Amino acid sequence: MDFYQMEQILAVARTGSISEAARQMCVSQPTMSHAVARAEKEFQTKLFNRGSYPLELT
Repeated sequence: MDFYQMEQILAVARTGSISEAARQMCVSQPTMSHAVARAEKEFQTKLFNRGSYPLELT
């Protein structure tokens, strides 16, 4: 994970929303979703509880 990927994950954690984090970082929502999925694959665990809104860290 590089620094930019870490910023993306932190933005999602701060906002509780992939869409809002994407807007704040000036990327598309699918790009942000893909970044979260890549990080989850790298760490082999789910990072966010998607069953709740706002998203919560696991």
